[in-house]
Amino acid sequence: MKTDDLIDVLSTEVDLVDPQRVKRVVLAFVSAALVLALAGSVATLDAGWLDKFNSLGYLTLKISFGLSVVVLGTILLLSHLRPGSKLQTFKWLAILPFGAVIGVAILELALSPASHWNSLMLGTHWLECTGFIVATAFGSSILLLLAARQAAPTDLAGTGALLGLVSGGIGAVAYALHCADDSVSFIAVWYGGAILFCSIAGALVGSRLLRW
Repeated sequence: MKTDDLIDVLSTEVDLVDPQRVKRVVLAFVSAALVLALAGSVATLDAGWLDKFNSLGYLTLKISFGLSVVVLGTILLLSHLRPGSKLQTFKWLAILPFGAVIGVAILELALSPASHWNSLMLGTHWLECTGFIVATAFGSSILLLLAARQAAPTDLAGTGALLGLVSGGIGAVAYALHCADDSVSFIAVWYGGAILFCSIAGALVGSRLLRW
């Protein structure tokens, strides 16, 4: 068989590749994970749950922080699922929400008496906060891992870290509805710390489970 004939045979009945398929799958799974996490959070709320919040402003801040982590993390995750993407050079974007909340927390502490710092940072439900976010992130990460395996990432640890970051952000949004600790310092330390833990765990797990 001539070379030209062989090329003709190999090029027949070739299915077209949909370049947007992975993006749609990932966005669908992120949305599903967020909806499921919120549904589970709402289902476990006590009657009159709004009464425990001193300010709806803090509730809005907590949800906004978590959502910003989810959005930026998802954008970076999509770039990591495409080998060689130039967006991988902008990994530092993931720290913007953390930098913002830490900056405001420092200002909050600077304007408060030193005797109040401990209560501002520790709050009263720090253990519940950490456990809730991590547990919720675990469930979300399973969905996101299934989505990521539809692609072919080359930076497995980096992709895993972003999976954990997005999952942690989803957990933070879900926990915000339960959180009665109203201070920016609490958000920076415990929300930020729990999400960071999820990201580190994702990097460790992703390097194994994302192999292809």
